[in-house]
Amino acid sequence: MLDLLHTLPADMRMAAALDAQQERYQYIRIPTLLLQGDKSPVYFTTGINALSMVLPHHELLTLQEHDHYSPEGKPEKIAAHIRSFFQ
Repeated sequence: MLDLLHTLPADMRMAAALDAQQERYQYIRIPTLLLQGDKSPVYFTTGINALSMVLPHHELLTLQEHDHYSPEGKPEKIAAHIRSFFQ
C-alpha cells in the first residue's frame, strides 16, 4: 500500500469532484458489476447503493465476511465473482 500512497491526493480530488453526482452514471448502458463487502465502512455502502439506483444494467453483490481490503487478502473469492460476471 505504501507504493500507492502517492496516488491518494489525485484519488481524493476525483472523489470530491464526483461526490453527490451519481446521476451522471445513468447513461452507462453496459452491464456493470458492483461488489461490496458486508464488513466495509458505511460510506462505501452508501455510495454503492446510490450507484445501484441509477445504473440501469447492474448486478450488486454483497460479499459476506469481506471489507474494502479483501481484494488484497481474499482475491480468489472476489475473482470468482468477477469471472462469473464476464462469462
